[in-house]
Amino acid sequence: MWHLFTLCLLPMSMRTFSTASSGLMARTSFLNFVLQLGLIIRPSTLKFLTFTWATSRHLHPDGSGQGYKGSARIGLGMREDLVDILCCPLCRGPLALKAFRSVGGDVLRGLLTCGRCGQAYPIIGGIPDFLPPPLLYGEDLRWMEEYDRMARGYYLLFHAFLPAVTLGAEPRARARWASRLGLRPGDKVLDVGTGTGRNLPFLRELVGPEGLVVGMDISRSMLYYAVRTARAEGWANVELQRANAAYLPYRDAVFDAVIHVGGINTFEEKARALSEMVRVAKPGARVVIVDEGLEPRMRKKLLGRLLLRTNVLYASYPPVEELPDGAGGIRVEWGLMPSRFFPIWPYYIMEFRRTG
Repeated sequence: MWHLFTLCLLPMSMRTFSTASSGLMARTSFLNFVLQLGLIIRPSTLKFLTFTWATSRHLHPDGSGQGYKGSARIGLGMREDLVDILCCPLCRGPLALKAFRSVGGDVLRGLLTCGRCGQAYPIIGGIPDFLPPPLLYGEDLRWMEEYDRMARGYYLLFHAFLPAVTLGAEPRARARWASRLGLRPGDKVLDVGTGTGRNLPFLRELVGPEGLVVGMDISRSMLYYAVRTARAEGWANVELQRANAAYLPYRDAVFDAVIHVGGINTFEEKARALSEMVRVAKPGARVVIVDEGLEPRMRKKLLGRLLLRTNVLYASYPPVEELPDGAGGIRVEWGLMPSRFFPIWPYYIMEFRRTG
């Protein structure tokens, strides 16, 4: 019965895959195709996915699964002392905090107002929102809408499914990327584009309970799952904000390290985002960038050509030429992540330090 069900779905997935030509459609359609193919081989996986998907109905306070609702029940409140490292993303002016509702020093609802330009940023459900309309446009707006729509599936994929089907390769890779930052207990680290918070446990382990992990993302719905995870795990040293990577709401030189995994290939302003990551890092701090990309020497081989057809983002190169002057000691590496369903997941690593 399971085989019959997946065989019925397979042609539809293949048709969608064949017509997808770019961006997220290429990525998700191919993933659907691979999943369907894997389900035929291993039908018990479908039972696992069906159960996990059904239980996800209870992830949201209202049971709808429709994303971030702005309720105080959603997650951790913003620490009042976090304002010491925040600034206005528009003019970098200082921010004044006004709390409307707080519990034990955590602000659940409030307002951050810039003392220089007067722009106000609401705190909803403990999450400061640093995305006024002027900071959201072009590719950033399009991808925000895409990730808002796919947040639940993304969460299930990266927090439950991929760690299992890759036999732990995916979480081990994230742990290795985090270890490149050279973090020590008590450090402050920024996770740019934190998404559903997949990197947070590895960063917390490195900075310890006395350190601080700050995550930001452009998608409300993706942040919902990051908040949910942090709340469920009791991570008191994790702070999350909604913001644009090209306009970070943090003061200069406040982080001991910065990491970004997945996303920069589609940024509207890559150069500005990289400049911002360097700006908020302390002198000598490491910055690690990871995203999809196939090693150049593999691109003319048969397997490489097949991979490039499945996902146009695999044709991406590390944005080395767009790095600001303050980036030094630049290193680029290429990697492949094994998976049971598909043996190769190509990516690049771009690592550098802030100089001066």
